[in-house]
Amino acid sequence: MRKKALTFFGMVFFIFSLYCPSVYALFKVTDVRYWTAPDHTRIVVDSDQPISYKTLELKGPSRFVVDIKGAKATFTHRKIKVEDSVVHRIRVGQFDRKTLRLVIDLVKPSQSNVFTLKKYLDKPYRLVI
Repeated sequence: MRKKALTFFGMVFFIFSLYCPSVYALFKVTDVRYWTAPDHTRIVVDSDQPISYKTLELKGPSRFVVDIKGAKATFTHRKIKVEDSVVHRIRVGQFDRKTLRLVIDLVKPSQSNVFTLKKYLDKPYRLVI
């Protein structure tokens, strides 16, 4: 009897997860853009939801990686050539089913500052690098 009850509840949970798309829904990263100054580069990631992220610095060659949890890209430009004094290019790709990864190829090792901005008037949620 106990085995039947466990099987029944397991099937109910499985069916519920199939018909409940919000369980697996990913928020949308709608754009990645940049602005170049003589001594720094600002990269902005636009999103329809608040952004949760982790960063990682890699050497040989120098790269700065930003993993955005629970996100998928909804834009087509996946390689963005910057070619200024700090950033060579930005690459965007789906690292796994639930993580969007930005790899920023640096010209040389650089100091980074990353923060988020809330949605404000007509501006979306943003991650600023």
